[in-house]
Amino acid sequence: MIYSFLKSIVRLALKVYFKKIHIKGLENIPDKVPFLVVANHPSSFLAPMSIAVLIPQKISFLAKATMFSNKIVASILRGINLVPIYRAADNPAMLNKNQEVFNACYKKLANDGVIMMFPEGTSESERKLRKIKTGAARIALGTAQENNFDVNVKILPVGLNYTKSSRFKSEIFIEFGKAIEAKDYFETYKTGEIETVKQLTSNIEKSIT
Repeated sequence: MIYSFLKSIVRLALKVYFKKIHIKGLENIPDKVPFLVVANHPSSFLAPMSIAVLIPQKISFLAKATMFSNKIVASILRGINLVPIYRAADNPAMLNKNQEVFNACYKKLANDGVIMMFPEGTSESERKLRKIKTGAARIALGTAQENNFDVNVKILPVGLNYTKSSRFKSEIFIEFGKAIEAKDYFETYKTGEIETVKQLTSNIEKSIT
């Protein structure tokens, strides 16, 4: 209920904030769960909200762990479905905790969840896609492996751009690409995990560009 209420507030706020919102590819949003939403990240604040209001399913978000350093803030963030992810750039000593995050993602997706993540790993106001990390591919294929390859996670690519970065009354462009199906990579993953993850990551990168 809280999620639905906040979603309505955010939808109204975005209409006020942006001069115009351009949307393409809504028909590519999967009707059935589970799926991963993967997008470029030109704005740390607006990107996840702009996408989430267009997706009917309830979404969990992966966010950098540094946002959870304050206990009160962390409690609020978890209450709106944010999950901490640990980055080497922030604290290399905490990277071992990412296995817990991956396990939580496997479980959520196996139970028909939807997760949004930004595989570039950082947020920058620039008009090009930075090299993406392998997390999305590892989560999609790892979920399948943990469930005897009975779970097919779809990967929904989303491209974002702004006319004037994230300034007030700029225009935003959101395009949903065709979903990539993890099941298309199951057989090669069984015999070559690393290479298959690299290949899927490369295809995700191309689909976002």
